[in-house]
Amino acid sequence: MLDFLRQEGIGEDLIARIEQFRKDYPVAEGDRARIPAPKLRYFGSEIWRLALTAILSGQMITSVRELMMSRLEIKTSLAVEAAVMMRIMNLPATFF
Repeated sequence: MLDFLRQEGIGEDLIARIEQFRKDYPVAEGDRARIPAPKLRYFGSEIWRLALTAILSGQMITSVRELMMSRLEIKTSLAVEAAVMMRIMNLPATFF
């Protein structure tokens, strides 16, 4: 498939990203049969470029989303802890 993409004029930078994606997310041997092999291939380098860019961008968006969610979780946790401590410190001494 990569040879076909090269013949279609897809840049080596995108092909390198595909190879890196394959290394980062290998397919288990038991799942290989589930990946269809297309009988017909779409022609047109612009369509291939757009499709590949969308797939790789989706992966980047997922990674950034996970990073932002973890940062938000940490900030929220710190804010809640600070608010709880402030409430405890504002309780009258007779409460204790």
